[in-house]
Amino acid sequence: MQEKCTFKLSLFLAAALVALFTTSEAQTVAKKKAEITTTERQEFGSRGTIYIVDSFGEIRVEGWDQQEVEVTVKRTTQKEYEPKNIAKAVKDLQRVKIEMELVSESTMLIIKTTFPPRTPTRMLRGKSNANLEYTIKVPRHSKLVINHDIGEVTVANVDGDMEVTNRIGEISLKLPQENQYTIDAKAKIGDVSSEFGEPTSRQKLLGAKLESDPPPTARRLFLRVGIGEIQVSKM
Repeated sequence: MQEKCTFKLSLFLAAALVALFTTSEAQTVAKKKAEITTTERQEFGSRGTIYIVDSFGEIRVEGWDQQEVEVTVKRTTQKEYEPKNIAKAVKDLQRVKIEMELVSESTMLIIKTTFPPRTPTRMLRGKSNANLEYTIKVPRHSKLVINHDIGEVTVANVDGDMEVTNRIGEISLKLPQENQYTIDAKAKIGDVSSEFGEPTSRQKLLGAKLESDPPPTARRLFLRVGIGEIQVSKM
């Protein structure tokens, strides 16, 4: 009789452990990141100036033959949430605004990222829990001015002058190889490399710079990174 009771107790404990493990695993699997993706388009001239201001995360700018700008942004939380908390997390992501403003009779377009204001519980304005991925398509002859905060900036197949700054991260340009470029590129802490122009020179022990001086008709590139790398390559 005692052996039968012991056996039943063992079965009960085993079943309880399996149920506990299954419940715990289910709860882990059920958690996921909140995510939203938006796309906006704006008609724009073929040779205007596009300002990309206060971007954060990963940004890719691609040149195309359309006379319009298309901005697609994927916002994702860093944290994972249970289903009941996903809606609130999505609302927090929606507080990060990416807006286009057309000025100067269609010759200038500003793409600005705005984060929520700082509060005692949100000292970094939501940046610590937000991952942004931008894909921006622009007329390929546009002039670009990009002011990026933290992350990676990639520009491909754009044929105009560029001014790109990045506080922390990487700047990577992939440019038409038939063009000539005037390059002024510096990294305070990091490295600079280019397949156009003069070789890179070192700045003391930490930084690097590259300066070239082709003909006046060459495209002008002004590139700065605080901590990170700059790469200019041929397509």
